[in-house]
Amino acid sequence: MKRLLIFLILIIFLVGIGAGAYYYFILLPQQQENIEEARKKTLPDEPLEYMSLSTITVPIIRKGLMRQYIIIEVYVELAQEMPLKTAEKYRPRLKDSFIRNLHRYFSQIPINSRLNLTVVRKNLLLAARKILGKENVEDILIESVYRRNIN
Repeated sequence: MKRLLIFLILIIFLVGIGAGAYYYFILLPQQQENIEEARKKTLPDEPLEYMSLSTITVPIIRKGLMRQYIIIEVYVELAQEMPLKTAEKYRPRLKDSFIRNLHRYFSQIPINSRLNLTVVRKNLLLAARKILGKENVEDILIESVYRRNIN
């Protein structure tokens, strides 16, 4: 009985070693190759271009008084088909649209609520795609947000 138990433990141990070696030497390298291929497919060959819209300041006014202001630094990620020089021509319209969207958003939320940057980014992305074209804008990058209460 003891020999049978030792034999079973030895077999389980050898099967475990075989499974570990199979995973480490066969499956893991295949997974790493798949990850590298996917990474090559997703990364563009050319560097992306970003258009800075400088700093946008949004005053929050309640009952005729400025209660706080928000400063946002925004970049527009352009598609490879859209040259930066062409996008620069639309900068004033883009900045105006962003300011209008931000005023609209911040006028609807309570003063002390948390900023939902996902909603802000989506609103700005829609505004940018409306002006520059849906195929010309990849994303909106919000680099910094500063919020200050005025008492």
